[in-house]
Amino acid sequence: MEALTDQIESAAVNYLDTIEELGGPLKPSSTWWKRSKLQHKRVQLDVESGQREIVGVNVHPEEDEALSIEKPAYEVLEQEQIARLKTQRSEE
Repeated sequence: MEALTDQIESAAVNYLDTIEELGGPLKPSSTWWKRSKLQHKRVQLDVESGQREIVGVNVHPEEDEALSIEKPAYEVLEQEQIARLKTQRSEE
């Protein structure tokens, strides 16, 4: 939970730093920066509402496939290792 809070705080600080670099909160309001942020937000809302269709995002999204993880046969591997060690030790 702390890591998530730190990420959010870092993103907010970066956002505020960007505003300060552009001349403070009043200057970016008359620049391309604010317009681009507003446009991005409009596009995001259009996608989320379904007004803008993006294949793979809100139209025909891929279904989550359950990943299968193959577990090694530890007992067999252990027996093979023991056999190799016994053979190696008997040769010494």
